[in-house]
Amino acid sequence: MMQIDFAEIRATPIESVLRKYGVEFRQQSGMLVAKQCPLPSHHSKDLYTFKASIRENLWTCHSTSCKKTSGKNGGDVIDLVCLLDGVTAREAAERLGGYQNAPRGAERNGGDASNLAPHKNKPLGFVLQANPEHPMIQERGISVETARLYGIGYYRSKQGTASMDDRIIFPLHENNSLVGYIGRTCREVSESNPKWKMGKGVVKSMLFGLDRCTADHALVLVESPWAVLWLRERGTQAAALLGKELTEGQEKAIAPFRMLSLGLDYDDAGREATEKIAARLRVSHAVKRSYFRE
Repeated sequence: MMQIDFAEIRATPIESVLRKYGVEFRQQSGMLVAKQCPLPSHHSKDLYTFKASIRENLWTCHSTSCKKTSGKNGGDVIDLVCLLDGVTAREAAERLGGYQNAPRGAERNGGDASNLAPHKNKPLGFVLQANPEHPMIQERGISVETARLYGIGYYRSKQGTASMDDRIIFPLHENNSLVGYIGRTCREVSESNPKWKMGKGVVKSMLFGLDRCTADHALVLVESPWAVLWLRERGTQAAALLGKELTEGQEKAIAPFRMLSLGLDYDDAGREATEKIAARLRVSHAVKRSYFRE
């Protein structure tokens, strides 16, 4: 078995790790502060709880939900990848070390951070069976046929103990493979039952619905999977960012689409995110802005 220098791996700049996982943050007094905690164990609505020290190369989430769910709310870069990907410490170290192939420490020596191996979503070995007939779907003006076409629907496992139970699930495809699900709860939202839940270990490098879009037509980028289906009913192709942030992986995925329309939510956060994304994309795309009101 290949030996791993854990001390060297732990010295990987945490800023590089956060960027590779598509976490958006701001720098403030030597700290990297994320608006939303990226950990799957985070179920709180509180914002700006996740912080990382540049000098100490350590992170912490000040939300009680992370501590309660995973038993850990802080640590080094190996701990971070363990929680993000649901893997062992050794597996996390291998990913951070480029699976023992890429030269390490480049950024620490003033080089490029691209040597850090990004996590890739793996194809799922199963498909969840969901019912496309549900009030939460049809009340949004989405037909059973469209829901069935996209594979969405109400899900509940036989045991009633699955993480996606009592949710409308939306399949996520990347490189022509099913890589995970995101689910919208049908029950009351609470700290232990978040409104939206991403499948464990899934990295947001894909867009919901992009697999059903063609590059010879304009593409509308939206926040929510619901908007993708609603626009489909009206003859417009769209793909969902699954939030207000455009990750590096998502930007690569939409590269073939020359004409883009940004249709994020019509609120202060949506307008701010639209301006940021437009500034990134207008270099290589024809971009226009539009907003959707709830």
